[in-house]
Amino acid sequence: MMEMVAESLALAEKAGVPRDAAYDLYYNGLFSSPVILQGYARMIAAHRYTPVGFSAENGLKDATLVAQTAAALGVPMPVADIVKGRMARLVAEQAEAASAGSGTGTSGGGEDWAAMAKCVSVDAGLPTETLPVPAPPAAAAAAPSAAAAGGAAAAAGKS
Repeated sequence: MMEMVAESLALAEKAGVPRDAAYDLYYNGLFSSPVILQGYARMIAAHRYTPVGFSAENGLKDATLVAQTAAALGVPMPVADIVKGRMARLVAEQAEAASAGSGTGTSGGGEDWAAMAKCVSVDAGLPTETLPVPAPPAAAAAAPSAAAAGGAAAAAGKS
């Protein structure tokens, strides 16, 4: 995850976007959204990729645009290249499954772009059958944030 953030910040900076503005996009946009982190984590954990919120074709288009921009600006993005390769594989497998009239194979066809995670599982020799959707961990909901815990500890030490 750190490499992915570093790559995207380097790309933004090379494109003339101030780092603080790119960081703000992460902090107040992408990573603050429960849909992005929690929703996709649940989909991937359960191998449930329907309904489609964002298609694999759109994911491949975006990954291709990132790769083209990175190449034009001279920014190496190895993680982004891996993602683009997996997205291309997913799109090809979805097209193959659709033309065969089946939902078999790694992608199953007609699935959200998060189904690229099945490529990772298949490459690791793991099963990809659909599992029950995991509930959010109770401990995560009840635990105070690190900042709040640190602040409480500091306040307790000053009393």
